[in-house]
Amino acid sequence: MKKLLVFLLLFTATFAHSQQTEIDSLLQDAKNTKVDTTRILDLAYVTLDLRFSNPEKGFLYSNEGLKLANKIDYLKGQEYCKVAIAWCEWGMGNYTEAIELILPFMKEIDGSDDFILKSSCLGVLASAYRDQGFYSEALKYVLKGMRFKSNDIAHTKLITASAANLYMEIGNIDSAKRLLHEALRYPVAPGNDGYVYSMAGKIYSRIKQNDSALLYYHLGILEEQKDSNVKDLAGVYNGIATFFYTQAMRDSAIFYAREAKSISDPQKFVKETMDANLLLAEAFDKVNADSALYYYKKAMVAKDTLYSQGKQHQILNFQFKQELQQQQIENEQAQNKKQEKIYLLLVIVLIFIIVAFSLFRNIKHKQEANILLQEEKQKVERTLSELKSTQQQLIQAEKMASLGELTAGIAHEIQNPLNFVNNFSDVNKELLQELKEEADKGNIEDVKAIADDVIGNEEKINHHGKRADAIVKGMLQHSRQSSGQKEPIDINALADEYLRLSYHGLRAKDKNFNAEIKTDFDESIGKINIIPQDIGRVFLNLFNNAFYAVNEQKTLNPVSFNPTVSVKTEKCDDKIYINVKDNGNGIPQKIVDKIFQPFFTTKPTGEGTGLGLSLSYDIIRAQGGTLKVESTEGEGSEFIIIMPADLAVG
Repeated sequence: MKKLLVFLLLFTATFAHSQQTEIDSLLQDAKNTKVDTTRILDLAYVTLDLRFSNPEKGFLYSNEGLKLANKIDYLKGQEYCKVAIAWCEWGMGNYTEAIELILPFMKEIDGSDDFILKSSCLGVLASAYRDQGFYSEALKYVLKGMRFKSNDIAHTKLITASAANLYMEIGNIDSAKRLLHEALRYPVAPGNDGYVYSMAGKIYSRIKQNDSALLYYHLGILEEQKDSNVKDLAGVYNGIATFFYTQAMRDSAIFYAREAKSISDPQKFVKETMDANLLLAEAFDKVNADSALYYYKKAMVAKDTLYSQGKQHQILNFQFKQELQQQQIENEQAQNKKQEKIYLLLVIVLIFIIVAFSLFRNIKHKQEANILLQEEKQKVERTLSELKSTQQQLIQAEKMASLGELTAGIAHEIQNPLNFVNNFSDVNKELLQELKEEADKGNIEDVKAIADDVIGNEEKINHHGKRADAIVKGMLQHSRQSSGQKEPIDINALADEYLRLSYHGLRAKDKNFNAEIKTDFDESIGKINIIPQDIGRVFLNLFNNAFYAVNEQKTLNPVSFNPTVSVKTEKCDDKIYINVKDNGNGIPQKIVDKIFQPFFTTKPTGEGTGLGLSLSYDIIRAQGGTLKVESTEGEGSEFIIIMPADLAVG
């Protein structure tokens, strides 16, 4: 049990702890046991439990264990206690000490068969380098640990989340998202999910998926509170505070940063305290300068505690200021009034120089800032230009996709009138032969009857030829660039034509697809002034979506479901309504408000650009109308085009 506990705590900066009763039991065992290996290892295990709640106390226990191990020359105990001490050094923010403690015997441990010890050492190094900002170095040790074969899902889940976090820090977003999704797919591991959730919140926040980020931050808080993990709970509080700060939700950011500070301060978790103070300083910067300065000073104190170079720099500055102040006091006491005047003049000159230097530095900083601003502006302009170009390409791709679907339907539609033309042509050929025979016999009445039949057939040939011509013209109108000129168009005929073309287009892709088509056209509408190419694209998009939806529902319910698409037009008061309704799978309520947004699509990757409804919405608005949707998930959707009645001709 004790080895398993250490195994689960290896490769992360956060993980679950044993219950307090287990810690007390281990301590009692260590007290009651003679100086032997069991007692030494008990002290090491207790230290590992305490590093996230009270590393100072754990530090004492592991040092006691190390002394006992040295006393009986117990090598494994020495190594385990050193690793435990290193974890405590890390927990207290002494990263250099933790690294210096582990690195000397890493080569020896690499050749060891002790998986727990090897993984623990790699975990210390990865955590220490990560918290100092050396993410690539930390990732090296995490990836080394991932190569270890382990059947423990909790361990694999945690180390995968650690790797995802480090990939995000070095800017490899694709690898970070892939590993995060992999970690989240593992089964729930009670006591270990807090870290995974907090990393998910951090990564989703970075990639601007705010709803997911907030959800996982809250899940992380609940898990860490349940596990009494003080250090990691403070880390999650800081994470969600940072999230709220980036969302300009200052009050929430201050609340969670204070929560982090309130629990990290008493246990001397210096890094979490520093992060909390910096967040509070930034949050108060615009609203309370005194508070901002207070927290900034606190953060600097914590920072100096963490990073020795900054601490030394601060000490040297302090010593220099103290010496300079003392020298000034001695000089003031030793000099007479005349010398005081000279020094006063020097002070004035010094102040002038400082002011001049400050002004010069400020001007220089402003110039540098202006240069950076100009560079950023140019980058934004280039990006905007690229986005516009990409948008135009996507719009053209959507139009070409629409044209492809239309062509499939047209191929079927145009075949019908051509078949009629061919059939009546063959019949006329036979009738004319018969007419010649009757003429030779002198049967004038039969000749006239046959001639009437030929004339009737010719009229039918002419009718179906014109129908084929109209279909071809419609295709050409759809494919060419819109002229932008409105024309009097029979809206019922236009809707019926594109309904049939859309249906046959889907049938051309899937021969097994069938659907019931219902139409209810209000003939009183007559012709209306619209741009036919544009409205045709809207109809084709809405019909394609409707047939796609009922086809998806048919796939789920192949026996009992009857796919139905209906189109209704109606003139009511000062409005013309065009309703396209299906009994497909419907649209979830949570995304109904998003479907008209550019690039938003509910179709699988590769089956939709997310521009069809967005373009349709813009086209209808440009014609002076509106496009709305009403949908019930699992029952179907209805798109409603509302056009002003004054578009009607006559």
